[in-house]
Amino acid sequence: GGGSVARTSAMTAEEACRVLGVAQGASREEITSAHHRLMKKLHPDLGETSNLALRVNEARNVLLHDRR
Repeated sequence: GGGSVARTSAMTAEEACRVLGVAQGASREEITSAHHRLMKKLHPDLGETSNLALRVNEARNVLLHDRR
């Protein structure tokens, strides 16, 4: 079958690390810093697609949730 545009499962921590460009076990500060750096480049208001910004936000949320 072909791939679907909609995501059917939650992003894994490993995938989130790849999206943000951080190592597994990155600190809260590293995750937040990587998120801010990427959002400056990818924010939809700057003409980028919102799907990229959504993935960056999802990656941050996955990794920060893992560190509570």
